[in-house]
Amino acid sequence: MKPIVAKRVTKPSMQGIKARKDEVYLFEGYINIPLDGDYTFSLKSSGRSFLKIHGANVIDADYGFEAGTIQKGSIKLATGYHPIKIYYSFDSKSSNLLELNWESSTFSKSSIPENAFFTQ
Repeated sequence: MKPIVAKRVTKPSMQGIKARKDEVYLFEGYINIPLDGDYTFSLKSSGRSFLKIHGANVIDADYGFEAGTIQKGSIKLATGYHPIKIYYSFDSKSSNLLELNWESSTFSKSSIPENAFFTQ
């Protein structure tokens, strides 16, 4: 498959992107983890979505998924940069929403800051 459009964004979000039904959007890059530990990621989307870190499935919001619900997944990560991919498939029956949050034992659930994301 060839991408229709390639665009750099500061963080995974569908804000400002006019999504079309049956298209899949891929956000990929690196996430900078500040401290060793267990991290819980929360993904709220209006379409089917997946979160992978180092190729491991952290969140799989596909089968039986209800738009607008929050899906969670946890993974143990070391301090430093980790490859991250978020796949999003827009459902034309709802708004265009994709929100990713994180939390750990050292901080409560919050939006991941833009400076935690990097691309090559």
